[in-house]
Amino acid sequence: MQTATRVRVAAALCAVLGALGATTLLLRDGLARPALLAVCATVLVVAGLLYRRADGAESRRPGW
Repeated sequence: MQTATRVRVAAALCAVLGALGATTLLLRDGLARPALLAVCATVLVVAGLLYRRADGAESRRPGW
């Protein structure tokens, strides 16, 4: 599997983890735990950054 594909898979897993965590928190506690919601939002931001990083990874540095 190419490295860019692995990074995209990691980004997708991060997005699922962040979205599932945020949804679970909102359904269970509402907005009562803003720190944990911020962590879930951070995981979603990391997923976006990973996906953007994977877009041109092979062209920037072969074998990355």
